Amino acid sequence: MSRARRGRHFAEPPARAPRATRSAGATRSAGPTRSTGAARAARPPRAGRVGAGFALALATASAVVAPAVLPEEANAEGSATTTIDPATLAAAERAVAERSDGAAASRSGTARAPRSVEAVVVDQGAKVSRDGDRIDRDAIKIVPAEPAPAAPDERVPPPGCDPSIDPQGSNGRLSTADLCAPWDGAVLLRADAATALAALNDAYVEQFGERMCITDGYRSYDQQVVLKGLKPGLAATPGTSNHGWGLAIDICPESYSGDRWAWLAEHGPAAGWTNPAWARQGGAGPYEPWHWEFSPAA
Repeated sequence: MSRARRGRHFAEPPARAPRATRSAGATRSAGPTRSTGAARAARPPRAGRVGAGFALALATASAVVAPAVLPEEANAEGSATTTIDPATLAAAERAVAERSDGAAASRSGTARAPRSVEAVVVDQGAKVSRDGDRIDRDAIKIVPAEPAPAAPDERVPPPGCDPSIDPQGSNGRLSTADLCAPWDGAVLLRADAATALAALNDAYVEQFGERMCITDGYRSYDQQVVLKGLKPGLAATPGTSNHGWGLAIDICPESYSGDRWAWLAEHGPAAGWTNPAWARQGGAGPYEPWHWEFSPAA
């Protein structure tokens, strides 16, 4: 079936016109042409080709030290020209070269030469302080603490005293062989009481320059009976006084009066010797400031 007779169910695109051909010698366009040499000659002359780093340094140096552009130096196109001093240009080139050398040394791992460091001299004898911070060593005094009174068992017993002896017998009927004197010529007491009184007396002598005066110590039963008859209001019932155990003393008035009483009241208890509560003013018994007892055993 011919093409003229076949029905057209679809629109067919129109036939494309044949592409015109051109000969090798024909020119591309009718526009003007120019040779390569003529085109290069028509371009304006360039100041020169430089690297990016040099251009940056050159622009910086030009902005800082380049002279101002005078109005008459403007060209016909309105652009300004800048005159650069040769010395400034040379300094900029050296700066770029130094930076390039430093960067190359860093990349290659070559260490730069160390900078010269001036020596620092330190005066070790110099002292820096403030007047308020200085301490006068001569003004510092070390005061040793006073030794605490020794316990009864740590004291040195007087000659002839043995604190380990516990006298046997009853009140007022002890063997005098088991008793001893705290110092020569003093009254007899039980050994532990005598040892403590001797230590108290040593401190007393150091304070007042003389020994304590003691009138009575151990009293036998018979002595208690006699004293009760002489002083019925003061003496205890025979067989009940601590004098009968060798644990009590009577001090002379000159040894406990005034400031000596205050000293005894302060230091006596540390040695075990006290004025019992019943013998003080307002106590349960008669007022007897001279009567002192060895409290650890009384």
